[in-house]
Amino acid sequence: MDVFVHVAKMALAESSDCWSWVRYLYSMDLLRSGQSVKEVAFTLGYNQASPFISMFKKYAGQTPEQYKSKLL
Repeated sequence: MDVFVHVAKMALAESSDCWSWVRYLYSMDLLRSGQSVKEVAFTLGYNQASPFISMFKKYAGQTPEQYKSKLL
């Protein structure tokens, strides 16, 4: 039973990382289209902007605002 639980946790973690990556890629498109950081966060299902900003920074190494400023 312990092995099953361990494997299930690993699979869920990988699935979560995959969805975070998909959200990150989609957020880049939304930011490029001119949406605000808050609008993007809500579009992606976040209740607040701060968890979105943390996720974005994890993958991009910069905040969404920094990313947007480099687009100009």
